[in-house]
Amino acid sequence: MASETEISIDRLAGSLDLPTDELSELYVGEAMIGAMFAATLAIERSTWKWMGQQIQKGMAGEFFLHLKEQGATVDQIGEWRLMIDARFAEYRLCLQGYEELEPPWKLGRQFYWNMIGDERYVAMSIKIATLYLLEIRDAAQKLMNQYGPTLIVNFTG
Repeated sequence: MASETEISIDRLAGSLDLPTDELSELYVGEAMIGAMFAATLAIERSTWKWMGQQIQKGMAGEFFLHLKEQGATVDQIGEWRLMIDARFAEYRLCLQGYEELEPPWKLGRQFYWNMIGDERYVAMSIKIATLYLLEIRDAAQKLMNQYGPTLIVNFTG
């Protein structure tokens, strides 16, 4: 997410056409939480619940390790842990009733609002935020398809 790939945070911020001073001071963390949620969507449809939980714990663990390496205190990491839980719950609410017939605009809208720290309706930015999350979900899905757990059944028992 830090490089100049399609899913980099810098590219997302640039695509939203907002100066960084108009983004929430926590926008990088918000973007990472959104990315973890998008990846979780792919994980949940690709593996059984327990395995998915282990992968999600690993993602969160890496996020907390990164925070620690950046100098975050135990209390700050705890605050981020609470924020992840709150955002995941918020994002799940956005998907209630979602049937995948069109992109999940409510999810993208909430992600955009979290990134800017305000509830402004800017249709193009909401679309960009939505497509960003879908791109991350699809990238995670490719990884799950290629490297994820598989079930091998032996019928010759």
